[in-house]
Amino acid sequence: MLNVGFLLRHSSFKHLSIRLVALIAALNVGASFAQEQGSVKDRSNVTFGINAGYAAFKPLGNSAPKYDGSYTTNLYVGYNFTRSFGLEVAYGISGEFKPEDDAQFSGIESSTLRVGPTFWGELNNWLGIYNKIQYADVTLKNKQNADKGDLSTNGAYYEVGLLWELSPNIGITTSAAYLWTAGDDNNFSQIQGLGGLHFRF
Repeated sequence: MLNVGFLLRHSSFKHLSIRLVALIAALNVGASFAQEQGSVKDRSNVTFGINAGYAAFKPLGNSAPKYDGSYTTNLYVGYNFTRSFGLEVAYGISGEFKPEDDAQFSGIESSTLRVGPTFWGELNNWLGIYNKIQYADVTLKNKQNADKGDLSTNGAYYEVGLLWELSPNIGITTSAAYLWTAGDDNNFSQIQGLGGLHFRF
């Protein structure tokens, strides 16, 4: 399994992440100058999608162990009120994040229920860009010790991505997402790399 702790410490991974964010941010700026005719934003109002990818899990604390990464999957339904603005409800799950070294810590699974706005831009008639800013209700499950019960917390979720239109109703998405929580004892962050399908009705 890919060593997340190594990736987070490795300078080339950090530089690649910074360059990716800078590239997508530049595309966001360019999207504001795109033409307004026949765009990927105005095909229909109701949207549905699924994506999946890799997630890196990092507890926020000096004494917290390092965890290996795992898969993550998200389902979402949205409604676009205008060509550039919509609202979305999403549900995501992540597989087990296992501690790298410390046997006293258990593996963790997470699930999130999210809601928030989506902002759409366009680069041309078949390529769009989007930003999602969402409130997240998060549940953490202890895999090795079910007696401890589930832990609940809340936080924020941000996703930025590209949408390639295959037809007026189907597109392919690729995105990067960041989830972080603000609970008293359950603070963590999660970085996701995602690819998926996007549908319009």
